[in-house]
Amino acid sequence: MTESGRGPMLAAFVALLVLLGGPVDGHPGHMEGVTGPVGDPTLPPHQTVVKVTDTVHLFMTPRGGPNASFVVTPAGVVVVDSLVTPALARRLLAEIRKVTPLPVRYVINTHEHSDHVFGNQVFSPPAEIIAHENVRAHYIKNVDREFAFRRSISPGIDLSEVKVTLATLTLSGTRSTLTLHLGGREFQIHHFGPGQTTGDLFIYLPDEKVMFTGDSFNRRSINFMGNMASYEGWLRTLDQIGAMDVRVYVAGHGHPATKGDIAAYREMLESFHTEVKRGVERGASVQELLRTLTFRQYQGWRNYERFVHRNIEGLYKRFAAKP
Repeated sequence: MTESGRGPMLAAFVALLVLLGGPVDGHPGHMEGVTGPVGDPTLPPHQTVVKVTDTVHLFMTPRGGPNASFVVTPAGVVVVDSLVTPALARRLLAEIRKVTPLPVRYVINTHEHSDHVFGNQVFSPPAEIIAHENVRAHYIKNVDREFAFRRSISPGIDLSEVKVTLATLTLSGTRSTLTLHLGGREFQIHHFGPGQTTGDLFIYLPDEKVMFTGDSFNRRSINFMGNMASYEGWLRTLDQIGAMDVRVYVAGHGHPATKGDIAAYREMLESFHTEVKRGVERGASVQELLRTLTFRQYQGWRNYERFVHRNIEGLYKRFAAKP
């Protein structure tokens, strides 16, 4: 494991990986910008690289900003998500070069949010970009809106260098799988249907029992729910990935996680959905729900202050609009 800080941060990450089920060094938000909101004091304040296994490396940006990962094989490197700017993506590439001189062969975009996509140009060409067809379509139709949205939630961010680089290989349909073989390694790329977005991908490494989840799951973090593609689909997806033979889940933001974290996250989604729906059904106003629903059980989670009220408002609109 390498990191720009020392001392307590190193100890924290050693402890984290031990808790995930094995010693260090490989022995068994979309709404966030470059530096996500602090809600977890264990999140690194500096750019940090965590060695999840002998070949899987997690690149964490400060305080819960977007994650990227890279997997090293004898035939080249597979990158999962490319961060929010080319400048950050070049830092990722510099970390890859500390590990291997082999070329980056593939970049997999787990979903459409720009903080996981805007660094694609650093790798492609020559690397192939893999995404769901809905992500490619999103950037053909909504690219200006995506730039405006990213600037609105990340004031001061410099996107002038970004050249949107679309997927060259896509998965299609509502449920599909692509199996990638590279250097004797198997990468199972799954689309389980609409959930957080319509193009969520999950990358499973069966040999190491590692799964990359994108933003469909983030450990001890509250996501924005007002524009989810499918609540029911999101829960089904969490059930599916929770039932798979996975040892470590690598999320789109924050620390690696375990099956217990998946279950807790699912419970959080259900809690918001159930309480707001119940309020709408009994005729409560949105103002009443904003006043009475606190979800204090999640007060220690990242993004609590940021998204509790926004989620109540967003879910209220969804339920109130239904006949």
